Amino acid sequence: MRQFQSSFVISKTTLRWLHLLEHMEHASHVPIRGLSKVIKSSSRTIIEDLQNIKDYFEASIEMETTNSGYQLQIIDAESYLEKKRNLISNEPLFRIFESIFLGEILTINEWSDILFISPATLMRYFRKIDPILAQYQLTLNKTTVDLVGAEVNIRHFFLNFFMNPTVLLIPYFHR
Repeated sequence: MRQFQSSFVISKTTLRWLHLLEHMEHASHVPIRGLSKVIKSSSRTIIEDLQNIKDYFEASIEMETTNSGYQLQIIDAESYLEKKRNLISNEPLFRIFESIFLGEILTINEWSDILFISPATLMRYFRKIDPILAQYQLTLNKTTVDLVGAEVNIRHFFLNFFMNPTVLLIPYFHR
């Protein structure tokens, strides 16, 4: 998963899964030790994640264990991509930025109620992404949660956030 999108994923498990999948999509055989080093998690965590990934993706993938490591084969690409997108469907920052993109501006207290997260926790998440927004010369209004900055910069941010073809999550919108 690209560094840009990784910064918006809060769940450490989801982030590990997305990094594991990205790595396995580009390698024919991946040893546990190699995955452990790349993902910076224990072999035990990686093995558990791989089993959970296999269960989650069901028939859309096959994951085989060989002498040289694990091998991922995508059986149903459409189902695989949909399930992959669904991994981030409940990520708070993705939901918030999708809402901003669609022009549905809510207050921090409304987001807190919707996401079952305290306003203080949301503020911590927002502070985490402030440096990324600054690269686009944007800020986040933290009262009525909305992007503040030049329209061209907002469009550039959303282009990278949703539409960039090199990005894993092209585009995810709640239905």
